[in-house]
This record gives sequence, structure tokens and C-alpha cells, in this order.
Amino acid sequence: MNRAFRVTFGLTLLSTTLLSGCGGGPETAGSGGKELLRFRNASLPIAYKEEAFRAELQLSGAVGTQQFRLADGDLPPGIALSGSTLSGTPTQPGSYSFTVRASDGALSSTVQKFSLAVQEQPTPVLALELPVTEVRDTTRIPLRITGARKVGSARLMWRVPAGVTVSAVNAGNAKPLTFWQVKDGKLTVDMGFATAPAREDILAFLSLKVAKPMKMVPGNIGFEVRSSEGKTLNTNALPGLAPVAPATDPVKVGPTIPDPTAKPDQTEQDPTKTPPVPGETPPGDASPTTPPAETPPTAPPNPPGDTPP
Repeated sequence: MNRAFRVTFGLTLLSTTLLSGCGGGPETAGSGGKELLRFRNASLPIAYKEEAFRAELQLSGAVGTQQFRLADGDLPPGIALSGSTLSGTPTQPGSYSFTVRASDGALSSTVQKFSLAVQEQPTPVLALELPVTEVRDTTRIPLRITGARKVGSARLMWRVPAGVTVSAVNAGNAKPLTFWQVKDGKLTVDMGFATAPAREDILAFLSLKVAKPMKMVPGNIGFEVRSSEGKTLNTNALPGLAPVAPATDPVKVGPTIPDPTAKPDQTEQDPTKTPPVPGETPPGDASPTTPPAETPPTAPPNPPGDTPP
């Protein structure tokens, strides 16, 4: 009986020792084994048309020299794979899928499928976030930009409602250099950015004070956004400020100025000739006529007292 127990106990102990020696998890660097070669990033940032793009492919568990090559699919036009770097300026919007194979100095290799989206450049827009409730005293209104990409400067134009006073304009999250003024009921805010604002960011805060409780209505806003190179990215004219054609004035008769390029009129007088005397016919200008008939001269009468007898 005791012998059978000892045999059974010995087999159980041996079995437990063998199982613990085999291990049940993957090999890692911490357990003394080599870490498997794999890509650390499986996704890529969005690329924009006509804008420089760059992304680094990173490996985990690599030993020695790393090599990368395109194994399948197509890269976006304008993008190339050089070493572990995807870079270039994409020229065609779309969604592109491709596979990259990587290897290291220990002859380990792995593959990873990537997707890269190329989008059109977003259009930046400025907007005042007006309160939806009635304003009774003072309030701060955020000036927000959306769709910003490499914005270098921006201008806001706002027709201030009657009874509203702009007391201050303070820089927002993007920390632009800000100049502002109110003239003839129009607020103008000019902003310059040393660092481009985020795609959606608050550029400034407008401090307002109202003369009486009122609800502000959106509208009456204009803006202009330029890139860091000075290129106009978007513009919106302030309503009501379009140039108006001047009213037509009555026709005024003034002195006629001769055209120096015009040919002289055929009836104009020759400045080298003597102007005709009024009442006389200029020579060469009258049509030939029949000369008048000659009248014989009349003998003068005899003086008194000289009559012959």
C-alpha cells in the first residue's frame, strides 16, 4: 500500500516539474528569450495634398541593421519609402493601402499593412461664438478658427451691434500678436502667428459690455486668413461693405480739348495764310462767276456859266 502511494506521488511530482519547465507564454527579453520582431506603429497620420509629409516606421525587437522595403501595394503619388522614413509631398487625394516588409541583422523579418489617407487642404474659417442667451452686462466672446493648416495671419472684421462696446481683445490659445481698433462701428482685429494655430483653436477673446439687456444675432462678420507664405487661404467679405458705384452726375458741357492724334479738318485754315477780311471772298475758295458787264463812263456835266452860246 505504501509502495503504491510512493509510486503515484513520484509520478505526480515528475509531471509537475516537466510542465513548469516547458512554460506557457511567449518568449520575451525579460525571460531570457529574444523579443519577436514587429512594427511598433500600425497607423499613419493623415497627409494633405501639396503639403510636405513625413512619418517614421519603428520596429520593436530588432537586432543590428534594419531594412525596409515595399512588399505590396502602391504609395501615394509624391510619397516614397527611404529606409524607415515615408516622406514627400502628395499630389493626389485618396486612400492608399500598402505592405512594408522589415528585417534585421539577425535575419528576422516581419510585415505590416498600412493605410495612408491623403486629403484636400481644409478651408480655414473664423467664427465668433456668440452666447445663445441674453447678455445683461459684460461677456467674453471666443473667436475660433476651424480647418487651420499652416496659418500665418488672420484678420477679423465685425460690425458691432448698436449699444455694444468692445472694451478689450485678448489673445487666445494660439498666442498671436494682436492689434485691434473700433472705427465707425466696425471692429478690426489683426493677428500674426509665430507658431501656426491648431486645426481648431481659439485665437482671441472679445470683452463686450452692453448698454441694456440684449440678445446678439450671428452675422455681420468678415475675415481673411493667409498662410505663413502670404497666400490667401480663405476670405469672407463683411456684409454691407461692398463698394457702391457712385451716382451718375448730370452731363456737364466744358471746353473741348482737341485730340492731338486726330487728323486736321480739311476746312481748317492754313496758319501760313492771311485770314480773310470779313465781307471779302477768300481767293481760290469762291466758284468762278461771269464778270459784270462794263458800263460806259458818263460825261460830267458842264459847270454853270460855261455853256456855249
